[in-house]
Amino acid sequence: LTTNSQAGKTSYSEWLEISPKEISVIHNGVDFEFMEKSKSSRKFNKRFKEVGIKKGHKIVGGVFRLEAGKRVELWLDSFAEALKEESALRGIIVGSGRMEETIGAWIKERDLGNRVSLVGSSDDVASWLGKMDVFLLTSQTEGLPNVIIEAQGFGVPCISTDVGGAGEVIEHGKSGFVVDSSDSREIAGAILKGLGRKNKSLGIRAKRRARKIFSIDSMIKNTHNHYLDILSD
Repeated sequence: LTTNSQAGKTSYSEWLEISPKEISVIHNGVDFEFMEKSKSSRKFNKRFKEVGIKKGHKIVGGVFRLEAGKRVELWLDSFAEALKEESALRGIIVGSGRMEETIGAWIKERDLGNRVSLVGSSDDVASWLGKMDVFLLTSQTEGLPNVIIEAQGFGVPCISTDVGGAGEVIEHGKSGFVVDSSDSREIAGAILKGLGRKNKSLGIRAKRRARKIFSIDSMIKNTHNHYLDILSD
């Protein structure tokens, strides 16, 4: 058996009542080259201009389905808490889903209409990631979150709740921050840390690590080696 995270390995071991030694971990691989080729500068620039981001703004971004498990309320509350300390913040959420109207209402209720933009789904995620200063994920459950791998692969420090394999993708304090809490104030603190001048190296390390460990080539190599180990036994 294989799974894509240590967290998944532990979960499956307990569920199937087998030794963890019988389960191997092969991390997901992201095709960063394909993402870069999918960029559409003219189309993106037009859409980005409509969002109203100006020089000096700091962008907290998110890319996810607009579903209950992503806890978008917590995302918005955390953004609002960070906004109290940093007035230059702007939020961009890329994605669509059944809760789009509800989330739009939540944004208005929190008086964030001029601060947070729902831009819908996009085939050009790479261009959106390239504009983000930090990436925020507040999911309740995850496996190994590909979106964090993608964000880090484009040099964006990530802040995430401690779910699934998030802690395997993010090096806490080195490429981003994993928050073992659902307290919006604690998450906001991590956002502000990620934006801090002292943490400019976070994005550099995040990109280097993501493209080395979580590339398509690495996933193929690890899968190949796994089969070789089985055959040698």
